[in-house]
Amino acid sequence: MKKGLILAGRYTLQKELGQGLFGDAYLAHDEGTGLDITVKTLNERMSRDERILEDVRRNFQLLQNLDHQNIVKVHALEFDALTQGHFLVREYVEGVSLAEYRMRYGGGKVPLTEALEICRQIAMALDHAHRSLLHRDLRPDNILVSEAGEVKLLNFCLVPESLAKEIRAESMRRDLEFSSRTHGYMAPEQFFGFPPPGPAADRYALAAIFYELISGRPPFDYPEPQALMHAVCNMAPPVVRDLGRRRNHLISQGMSKNPGDRFSSAMAFIEAMEASPLQFFTQYAKLWVVAATVLGLLGGLVWFFNAGGRVKESEVVATAPVSGGEIKKETVQGTTVMLRVESRPAGAQVTLDGKRMGMTPLRVGQVMKGRYALKLEKVGYTNVVVDMELAEDTVVDLSLDAVLPGESVETSKESGAVPEEKSGDVAVDNHGLKDQQPSMNNPAMVAPLSAPVGEEISGPSSVAASVAVEQGDDQDVVTLPGPVAITPGAGLVTAASDAVPP
Repeated sequence: MKKGLILAGRYTLQKELGQGLFGDAYLAHDEGTGLDITVKTLNERMSRDERILEDVRRNFQLLQNLDHQNIVKVHALEFDALTQGHFLVREYVEGVSLAEYRMRYGGGKVPLTEALEICRQIAMALDHAHRSLLHRDLRPDNILVSEAGEVKLLNFCLVPESLAKEIRAESMRRDLEFSSRTHGYMAPEQFFGFPPPGPAADRYALAAIFYELISGRPPFDYPEPQALMHAVCNMAPPVVRDLGRRRNHLISQGMSKNPGDRFSSAMAFIEAMEASPLQFFTQYAKLWVVAATVLGLLGGLVWFFNAGGRVKESEVVATAPVSGGEIKKETVQGTTVMLRVESRPAGAQVTLDGKRMGMTPLRVGQVMKGRYALKLEKVGYTNVVVDMELAEDTVVDLSLDAVLPGESVETSKESGAVPEEKSGDVAVDNHGLKDQQPSMNNPAMVAPLSAPVGEEISGPSSVAASVAVEQGDDQDVVTLPGPVAITPGAGLVTAASDAVPP
């Protein structure tokens, strides 16, 4: 289609953005709204077969109902009488494809932290879409990275899977050069149609995309269709040497040949990738402890029954009560605690005393007791710093503020000083503390992890904490009135009644 062509009497084509298996994309100007939009044409077969169009309309309706920041919004499915063709109208996002974006780095290798953040946004979009719709064509060319660093999915496959398979096969026969680039992210079941592709096929593609971001190459890079199909269906992805054994194993699980062996959700794959080795060790250690305990009990039972199941009277040792019948229990004071960090929205980078721990929601075990600086960062949101004393298992839940146009989120300085002559309201677990602290828009909630069922917290324990909100060169530090008391039974943090403003 030529520049200047007006479709449906409303959309003026300005330039071609790209060509795809199912149609071509153009930048266009919507004369009705005055906005730039993207027009995605449907190929001739899709546009003129009424049975196919029926499926396209149904899937388009599902896609239009999706409302997620990481999915490009579609506005309309239109028909142009002049060209006798149908086309989609969707929002125009200024940015580049993920395939182009990764080439900004040497060798096309994206740093691990950034690759995880990109794939986290993809995962959130997939899990949201999978409530009603599959993508079925997830690959770097169908993922946009905006100028603001936000990741957006586009080009959901709207045609029946049987037709999609047919179109892909024709493409592989016609254009061998781009076989890996176009088809290298397809799950084995998409090549053969059995079992019918489901959400697990999109999750396979996510794992393959993550592999490419960190290694600089697709997991299976073969220009010949038959070689590519054989590798996808029979071979494990080559090991990424810089990644470590655990994460390589997770990639293999994410790209398992059997859909049932893959992760149960896209976010489950990302959270497993983000988990620190300590967290993984703790999880597996718990399993080993349980297994060892069970084996020990079984061994004891075997010995008991072999011994006749009887205990001789001479083997019973009498124990005298201590201090008037009260048996003393030795109290062991633990030196580590569990920390759980959550944010709204999720997906914020968590840094503890300068060390990156992962993305929210995050659970960190075996943290030494003491004072820590906890920092949360997320693209498009104001950075937040929490200075807190960890004395027990704790939950930190923070709400992040979106950055307004023109504001900076640089975090070059972190001061602990409290600005003078400021007043306002601080929301701490929905309790307003008027005119005691600097103004803060981010409500903070710090709470102990739940106590065991039936166990009361005797007396108020405390968590001393302060919250710093960074905006450009300014930083407001808000010290929660101390000590912050944990009210028994409430499970949340409230200000101590005898708190004195700093």
